[in-house]
Amino acid sequence: MEKIMISANTMEARVSAINSILEENGAEFTAEFVKVWKNNHELEGYTLRSATHNCSPTIYSGEWLNADDESVAAYLMNLYDENAIDFDIASVLSWEYILKNVKPKLISATNADGLKARNIVTVPFLDMLISFYIPISGLPGNAMGSIQVTEMLLKNADISVEELHSMALKNLENDIRVQSMGEILAEMMGNTFDSCGTELPMYVISNVSRVNGAAAILSKNTLKRVGGLLGEHIAILPSSIHECIAIGYRTEDDLHSMIEMVRSINATVVDIDDRLTDNVYIYVNGELKAFT
Repeated sequence: MEKIMISANTMEARVSAINSILEENGAEFTAEFVKVWKNNHELEGYTLRSATHNCSPTIYSGEWLNADDESVAAYLMNLYDENAIDFDIASVLSWEYILKNVKPKLISATNADGLKARNIVTVPFLDMLISFYIPISGLPGNAMGSIQVTEMLLKNADISVEELHSMALKNLENDIRVQSMGEILAEMMGNTFDSCGTELPMYVISNVSRVNGAAAILSKNTLKRVGGLLGEHIAILPSSIHECIAIGYRTEDDLHSMIEMVRSINATVVDIDDRLTDNVYIYVNGELKAFT
C-alpha cells in the first residue's frame, strides 16, 4: 500500500488526515489536538480519546511528527495499546485524597498569564509562583503521573486555596532531600569517588524523586537545617524547577557573580521546560528573600 504523505506541516492541520487513517485501521480512539501550558511555554499535542478507556495518553510534538501520516497513525496506535487504561479518577479527585497527597511546585512567574488562562491555581512566592499537583500511581509500567490543580477541581472538592496551600506545604516535609555536593558526586561515581576527607561547601536541595524538587525551599525547616550546615550567610541558587543549590557567601559581589552564573547556565544549559528564575535568594533571619 502506498504511504500517505504528510498532509500539512502543523499538528492541528494534520489531525483530520491522521484520524481518517486511524478509522480505516479500526482504531478504538481518535486523536484530539490540544494545547497545554507546561513550564514556561505552550505545548501542542494529541490526546488519544477513547470510549473504551477513561485514561489515555497525551503525546506532544517531537521527532515522530517528521514521519508520514500513516506512520504517525501507526505510532499513535502502539502508544495507545501500551498506555490506555481504566482508572478510578474519582478516587484521586476526592477531598480526602487531594489534601493527603497534594504537592507544591515552584515555577517562574513568567507562567502567570498562561496558567491564569487555563484556570490553574497558583500562589505567589517571592518573584516566583507556586502551583499544585496531585501525584497518581497505578499507571502502565509503574509510571507516575500527576494532575494539575485547577479552580474547577477545588470547587468540586470544596477546598479553599488557603487549605490546599497549607496541606501542600505539610506534605512537602516528608519528601525533602538535602545532600552535600560530595554525596551527589559519590552517587554519580559510586565507590570510586573519594572526597579525601573534605566536603564541598554547598548542598543540593530537592526531593526524593528529584522531580519538581525546587519546591523544597518552601520548607522553613529545611532552610534552617541548611543554615546550620553553612553558617550565617547563605545563598540559594535555583538550578532548575527540580533542585536548588545552597552555598555560603561573603560579600554582595559574591551574590552578583552568582546571579551572572545562574543567568549564563539558564541561557546555555538548562532546558526551557526546567528553568525557574534568573535570580539568587538569600536566607536572612529565618526568612528567604530575593537578592535584587
